[in-house]
Amino acid sequence: MKYFLTFISILSLIFLTLFFILFTQSGNNILKPYIQKYLKEELKKEIKIEAFTLKTNFLDTEIIIDKNSKIILNGNFNLLEKVFDFDYHKLQLQFHRKMFLFQVL
Repeated sequence: MKYFLTFISILSLIFLTLFFILFTQSGNNILKPYIQKYLKEELKKEIKIEAFTLKTNFLDTEIIIDKNSKIILNGNFNLLEKVFDFDYHKLQLQFHRKMFLFQVL
């Protein structure tokens, strides 16, 4: 019985720690640098996560890519029913236009 209670206590502690890291604002602040590093390595671009909020049924994030594009992703999800309803917006922060001059001879 003693080993069973120890096992249940350790399992509960692991579950509560994961819940804290994944679904609280303090935990989201801990996760944000790791997600930012992962995205930088995968996309091979400069990434900055301005806002990141993950709750048990909601995601809201703002990501700046190369200082000129901003992606806003927010929406609801349900992992048990495998339902994902996300909206995303892509904003161009800096727009550069190149001018070409042609000389006619």
